[in-house]
Amino acid sequence: MIEKLSLDFVRKIYNILTTGNDDVNFYCMCLQNQNREAATNNPVKFGLELIKINILCRLPFCNKRIFTKTVGKDYLSQIFVRPSICELASGMLDNSHLVTDIFGSALNQIKDDDKIFAEIENVTGVKGFALLRKKYGKQGLTISRIYKKINAELKTLIDYKLELSLVENSFFENRYIVRMIDIAQCNNMKVSVVIRSIYPKEFIKHLLDSHQIGYDELIVTNGNNNVIETDDKSHTCVMSNNYDFIKKYAKMGCRQMYYRCPTVLMEHIDNPIKDEKFKMLYNTICGMNLFSGIKRMSNEYELGYMCIAPAIVGFASECVERLHNAEKMIFFCDENSIFAQTVKMLSESTDKPMFFPWSAFATDKYRTVEEWRKIIPEMPVFKYAKLGVLDKLMRYPLSEIDGKISDDELAKIMATAWIDKDSDGVENTVQAVINGSRIVVTVDPLPEKCASEEFAKTIYRIDKSIVYNGISMNNYLCADDNNVLALSEIIQGNKPLLWKIDKSEKHWVYSKKIDTAILKEIYTAVCDFANDFVKYSKITDCKCKISGEDALSLYLSGIERLKNITQE
Repeated sequence: MIEKLSLDFVRKIYNILTTGNDDVNFYCMCLQNQNREAATNNPVKFGLELIKINILCRLPFCNKRIFTKTVGKDYLSQIFVRPSICELASGMLDNSHLVTDIFGSALNQIKDDDKIFAEIENVTGVKGFALLRKKYGKQGLTISRIYKKINAELKTLIDYKLELSLVENSFFENRYIVRMIDIAQCNNMKVSVVIRSIYPKEFIKHLLDSHQIGYDELIVTNGNNNVIETDDKSHTCVMSNNYDFIKKYAKMGCRQMYYRCPTVLMEHIDNPIKDEKFKMLYNTICGMNLFSGIKRMSNEYELGYMCIAPAIVGFASECVERLHNAEKMIFFCDENSIFAQTVKMLSESTDKPMFFPWSAFATDKYRTVEEWRKIIPEMPVFKYAKLGVLDKLMRYPLSEIDGKISDDELAKIMATAWIDKDSDGVENTVQAVINGSRIVVTVDPLPEKCASEEFAKTIYRIDKSIVYNGISMNNYLCADDNNVLALSEIIQGNKPLLWKIDKSEKHWVYSKKIDTAILKEIYTAVCDFANDFVKYSKITDCKCKISGEDALSLYLSGIERLKNITQE
């Protein structure tokens, strides 16, 4: 029956179903991009999905929260799918004219107006400025007129150029849309930038030029009318984050391209962050990196960026802050580990951090059953004892023991079957690491307690007068051991654990190997998050901290998907 309908009729129905409002447009676009063949292979099902979106997004009594997704629990990159830059550009290039309003698409603002006004009030010390600036900003006045009124009312002399400098530094470009504009210009399309703004045209021009955004025509208006006449409306494409702006041109017969701002998209995704300053920064960096359209992220990358990176970067930032006041800081990890890389990226000091892959195994003393009972739940390697990963540490192989071994039974075995170690080798190595320091600060990047405790005992035997302070991921997160085992495995990766130090060499033990491709995706995401965290913190000029509570809640929101990764 559908085959009998004319192509023009089908197109009209499709346009009606996909262009009702901004929500309808966005969610229909995502549905189409999730499966490009869906409309062809099963047009009835696809049409019903479009109708469902329309009902939920158009009718006021329907609950739109059916579209709301949650960080960690949902694979968001598979849901909020934008077309590739080539797909987007191919539709645009059928036209000869591109009209855009830039803000919210090519340029995004990380500081809202209220924060900028508050900052000016704080810098100038003029009480009441922020409220007046907000009041006059709604009256359609130019920036110079606004400041004349404020200065007259508050009897002060504030130059509006202070606001211009703060506004300029609050913007960053979206490379996805900037690239699309570049493609339009390279293919001889006329690019018109039409902006409604209280700021001078010279300032807007400087802003566009500083972010290397090309255009042929710049129109800045202070009124409500920001629609320009075009010579050929049927070959004019309008792209904006503002759906009202698009509708004005759509009524004239122009083609519409709605682009939902990535940071606005993040505001409709549930996350457990409590600190508002970090929440704003998190929404910005996740939106721009994951959902701008630059590329489609893998499941592992998204989990690494949104759920794992905040814990690693947050704890590393805290350590780097303490590093400024420390004589030396010893990190219990390999210098090529993901945590060491993160510390190096965040730290300006190159001589203070020292990386020494100490572990709770690397002691020279026997432990009691009670001591092993504390260690076993903290270390993921014990989960794989039956696979033989610990056999070379024992007097008899654990892999040959029949049946399942409980933690209590394993503690008894470890207390009786542990291989002898060299006492001098451990103490000499630790002494060489601390290198005569009278104050020793160590960092354990794994969420455990035992490694720091064993190191402290060794230092105490060497010299009781040394002042020791241990910082651990465990204290930062304040998490239950069972919850953080997956995080511990990912941070440790496929690096070996130090289990024995004798006079001549170190000996290592390997846990179960995690797929290297998966680890690479996660580690790349962590490094990208660290870079973006530093970059956008500088743009906002705020010293944003990631609290252990927020880092833990983000990690726990994705824990089920993370467990699937580590157990594969």
